[in-house]
Amino acid sequence: MRNVNDIQAVLDNRGKEFLVAFMENEVYHGNDINPEIYVTTSKKTIVNVNVSASDSASQTEYNLRLNHTELTKKAVLIEADDEIVVYVVNREGMSDDVYLAMPIDALGKEYYTVSYSPATHYCLFAVIGVYDETNVSIHLPHIHHLSVSLNGQTYHGNQWMNVTLDRLSTLQVRSKHDLTGSHIVSSKPIASIKWKQENRSWAWRLTRSSCGNATSIIVMG
Repeated sequence: MRNVNDIQAVLDNRGKEFLVAFMENEVYHGNDINPEIYVTTSKKTIVNVNVSASDSASQTEYNLRLNHTELTKKAVLIEADDEIVVYVVNREGMSDDVYLAMPIDALGKEYYTVSYSPATHYCLFAVIGVYDETNVSIHLPHIHHLSVSLNGQTYHGNQWMNVTLDRLSTLQVRSKHDLTGSHIVSSKPIASIKWKQENRSWAWRLTRSSCGNATSIIVMG
C-alpha cells in the first residue's frame, strides 16, 4: 500500500491567484468589443476578489490586448481569499475566443503549442511571467519561410528565441505560418496561451506525475 505522503496533489482549475492575458484579435468595422473576465466559486460564503493590471493604479483606461509580436506588461492579476474559477473571453465580430485559466499553483515550466494547418490567418501564442527574472527559451518549429521579429531581431524556423520575463510580463509571438510544435521552456513556472485567429487551437503542458510523464490541455480557445 502506498503512503499517503507519496501521492501528489491533483492539479485543477480552482485557485486563489491567476495571471491571464488577452491575445490579439481582429477588429471588424471599427467595432471593438471589450475583453471580459468571469469569476465564479463553489463556496457558499462571500469570496473577496481583487483584479489588477500593471500600472493600473495610475490609469483610468488602458489597452490590455497584445499586438503583433511584442514583449510588454499586459497581464491581469486576479487574487481571491478563497478558491475561485476564472474564465476569459476575448470576443470580436468574427471570433469568440475563450479559455479556462489555470491558477498559478498549477502552472508549469515546459509547453508545446498546437494549431490548425494550413495557417490561413495569423497563428499566435503568448506566455505570461509569474515571477521576476524568469528565463524563457522558445524553439520555433522547423517550418520553411517561418519568421518572427522581436525588438529588431528576426528568428526563423528551427531557431531559439530567448527572453527574460518579470511578473506581469507578456510575450506574444505571431506568425503567418503554422506555429505547431513550438517548444517553450522556462526557468520558473509561466502561463501559456495559444490560438489561431478565427479558429481554435490549444496549448499543451508536459506534466510529471508519480507514474511518469503525462500530457494535458491547460488552455483552450
